[in-house]
Amino acid sequence: MALPRTPSLLFVGMIVLFMSCATNCLGKSPPQDDKPRLLASPMGKPGHEVSKAFDGNPKTSFRPIKEGPGPWIQVRYNKVQEFDAFVMRYVTESGYGVPREYAIQFKKGRRWKTAVTIKENFSNMDRIRFRARKSKVWRVRVDRLVKENSTWSPVAISFTYLGDKNFKPQADAKVDQLDVNKAIDKGMAFLLEKWKKNGKFPSGYNPQYPMGAMALGALALRKSGLTRKDPVILDLMSRLSKLTPKKTYGVGLYAMFLRSVSKKKYSKKLQELADWLVKNQSSEGLWGYPTGKADVSNTQYALLGLKAAVEGGATVPNSVFRKSWDWFLKNPEPVGGFRYEPLRQPKHDPVTGSMTAAALACLKICANRFPHDRGRLRTSKKVCDAALHWLGENFVAETNPGSGRWHYYYLYGIERVGAYFKIRKLGSKPWYATGARHLLDFQQENGAWKSSYFEETCFALLFLNRASTTGSESK
Repeated sequence: MALPRTPSLLFVGMIVLFMSCATNCLGKSPPQDDKPRLLASPMGKPGHEVSKAFDGNPKTSFRPIKEGPGPWIQVRYNKVQEFDAFVMRYVTESGYGVPREYAIQFKKGRRWKTAVTIKENFSNMDRIRFRARKSKVWRVRVDRLVKENSTWSPVAISFTYLGDKNFKPQADAKVDQLDVNKAIDKGMAFLLEKWKKNGKFPSGYNPQYPMGAMALGALALRKSGLTRKDPVILDLMSRLSKLTPKKTYGVGLYAMFLRSVSKKKYSKKLQELADWLVKNQSSEGLWGYPTGKADVSNTQYALLGLKAAVEGGATVPNSVFRKSWDWFLKNPEPVGGFRYEPLRQPKHDPVTGSMTAAALACLKICANRFPHDRGRLRTSKKVCDAALHWLGENFVAETNPGSGRWHYYYLYGIERVGAYFKIRKLGSKPWYATGARHLLDFQQENGAWKSSYFEETCFALLFLNRASTTGSESK
């Protein structure tokens, strides 16, 4: 990933004056009478938001610095300060303005020394410990951003000394169900308004993936509360029935939608969709678009579709699930997670949250098909435990770990993992409350998410509705 072409310091508005309470929240901060001077690269002027980000005081001064690497923020104290901890915070999503790789440095003599380097960051709340160091001059140097061509945008920055103390535990995210319900209603209203114009959803994928775009919107509306007899659902059923199966995503989503409408009524159509998926499985057990190389993403939607088809009365050979299961059992990455495409260079295809969540869903779907295969079940548990550990260690709601792309698609994958494995937390975080809190904070006034993108709004609704549970589905 290249550095931004213009590594400017464009900062989002302050949400909280976080650093003004650094002493209470984190530990020992510089004495009040030892006012630091803040310097930023490149150009800046007194009163810029970077000052607020540093100490909550808009009058903190700094001057432009043009030399050295960037972007960076430098803090100069009147006296030597000892620090062993650091906090940065962002109010953003999808990796915009978030450093992926950065260093915390201090000056020793005329040279900069590195206290700690962070290589792979995807969180909007960095809490970093390092060996205690002493210096008058400290800085944060950013070498790489999660989103190329975005701008580094912290709203809170703090150096502090904790000694033998630890960071106070972060409070678990909390959401009120009434607020969630309101968000779902607003999201539904957005989709319905767009659908009413011409019976289609506003997706850029309509020309190439008409079934997929329509089925995704239909599934989101159905899971959000529209009854199976609602005129919109009936219209979507009619339109989808006239489309020819061509793409794996579309076929899988269509099967999921049919299953959400009824468990018994559409077995004939579900069998047709299942047969198409079986026919297009690759020799290694995965699925492609179906043309081109097979990948983990298409495979998860194929297996989700086959799962829905079987639940709706279709017949699928056990060998289809076994072949796919065997591939996932043999191909986790050493760290425990999964990548998008087999045999592709890891440098260009890293382990990501979205693909690890996808693989976990595939593993669970296949394992449930073979409750008495003890050998594979033992192996599957080990693979799943390692993948869940990786996902828990890297779970954040504001971006897709390892990638920064496909953010909302990733959140829906997290919802499936939580539902299929019946877990409340990923790592130390409650996955639903953490994700829901983020979605509530970033929903737009018109009810959509991510600049009124259709797909992101559908995935957000599926997450908020815990769409992978089946208790509320019509029989």
